Amino acid sequence: MKLALEYSVHAMRPTGQCAPWGDSESDRSSIAAAIYGYLAFEDTRWLQAIYRFVPFEVVMEVTHENIWVISEVDEYLEMLGCLEQEIQGDNILAVANWQRENGQVMIRTEWSEQALSVMFGSGVSGSSHEDSMGFDLTAYGRPWLWIREESGMRRYQPPGIMSLLLTVIRL
Repeated sequence: MKLALEYSVHAMRPTGQCAPWGDSESDRSSIAAAIYGYLAFEDTRWLQAIYRFVPFEVVMEVTHENIWVISEVDEYLEMLGCLEQEIQGDNILAVANWQRENGQVMIRTEWSEQALSVMFGSGVSGSSHEDSMGFDLTAYGRPWLWIREESGMRRYQPPGIMSLLLTVIRL
């Protein structure tokens, strides 16, 4: 279970959304995973890491969406209130995570919204959504490029200036 939590939190872009992978879309499920990590293990590391770049209001929205799993709501809210003071040091979690069984690697420069993060997948997991050589790059608070496989076709998503840059590189 801890490996799944590590995966979920490390797969989160510095934008506060998890990277779209396989048949998933970019959403806030990584925030919910950090909440579940605290509830299951009384370990705040995952929440501390995301708290560096996800606004408190967003953590509270996801908390409200998942309130039914929190048995001690007052205790949980008190912990969230203290969390900001507990954050010390540069990186609460490792900046690299290798999910060997899934054939995926997630690397980031730091746990902040200005971090550079990249996620690679080799597609060796045996899943029906392979994403062979999938790739997700996020930098300076926004997604720059992601490549994934959908229905057997490669899909490239370069936003804005990256689209122009990639066109120039191909020439």
